[in-house]
Amino acid sequence: MYGGAGLVLLILAAVFIGILVRRHKTVRNFDKNDAWLIDEFRRCNVIVDGKKGTGKDLLFAHAIFLRGEPHYSNIVYNGLTTEIDIADMTAGSNTYEQFIRGTTEKFSPAFNEGEDFYISDGGIFLPSQYNSELDKRYAGLPIFYALQRQLYDSNTHLNLQSIGRLWIKLREQADSYIRALRTRDYGDHLVVTVRTYDNYESASANVLPQNTEQQRARRGEIVERRFRIYKRELEYDTRHFRQKLMNVTEAAPFEEVINNLMRGTNLL
Repeated sequence: MYGGAGLVLLILAAVFIGILVRRHKTVRNFDKNDAWLIDEFRRCNVIVDGKKGTGKDLLFAHAIFLRGEPHYSNIVYNGLTTEIDIADMTAGSNTYEQFIRGTTEKFSPAFNEGEDFYISDGGIFLPSQYNSELDKRYAGLPIFYALQRQLYDSNTHLNLQSIGRLWIKLREQADSYIRALRTRDYGDHLVVTVRTYDNYESASANVLPQNTEQQRARRGEIVERRFRIYKRELEYDTRHFRQKLMNVTEAAPFEEVINNLMRGTNLL
């Protein structure tokens, strides 16, 4: 029916269409995961964990970029960030004892309505090895975390290298857990692969995605996702703690930040 040249053209057309379809699926998949990320960060408290260089702060920066909303953080992610001290995250001077005794006291709002909090390196600021001391010194923070939706109509998101290193009063109150697995460099963008959980025990045990309905019912929803993050989105200083802790005054140049990202280094 077809000559040799016609057959070749048909094969080339089929290959070209196949490439377009695959690309479209990839784009649609990224778009779907971006939509999930926006909804998840708006819906609840999220904890992101993962080893050094897997893309935890990249994912925070991406969520912040996609949402495009003013927010609070202990580091500056972009021009919409208001930098805060974690110690200020309280429900006034109220403690659990006052709630139990019915002697809570009113306080003036300290933050804007609807502006989420992003805490980077939670394992350093709120480490589990000091659970008891944190309970005594910062008793108001878990109350803030638990009542934040009612107090300010907002959420708090934390990232750290291992979920087990976070103050237990916080890590078990989150509603969504994301494990950053790896980051790959594709020139003008990076791809961060993650595994998402809605169950703390499964996240803590690093359970793999489940195949059967019975397993999902027992372990919760576990999904692997990929996020495409363009380097032009990134404004935060990957060497934030150099300026914070060392006797220097200059911030890392923006060119150095981008070069670090391209080399795959200092991806917190």
